[in-house]
Amino acid sequence: MLELALELPTQITAQAYPLPVEVLNVLETMKVWLGIIAGALAVVGLMMIGIGLFFKHRRGDGGEALGALGWWIAGVLLVAGASAIAAVFLPSA
Repeated sequence: MLELALELPTQITAQAYPLPVEVLNVLETMKVWLGIIAGALAVVGLMMIGIGLFFKHRRGDGGEALGALGWWIAGVLLVAGASAIAAVFLPSA
């Protein structure tokens, strides 16, 4: 059994094939729609954070809510970075 495992090739070569134009069009459309949805959710999230800051500031707890704004910024940067990375892997035809 060990001899059989040692005789197997140690390197597997694969050839990359380009995707058809129809598939690239669908992927590009999906990327645009996901960007629109992510942008809309970011705006809604920022509005919710702003409303929360307003009410917490009236109670005197506004400083605690600023942590949510930091997480929002980190999330927006993550989404923006993900779309830039996806643009590398999904070239337009």
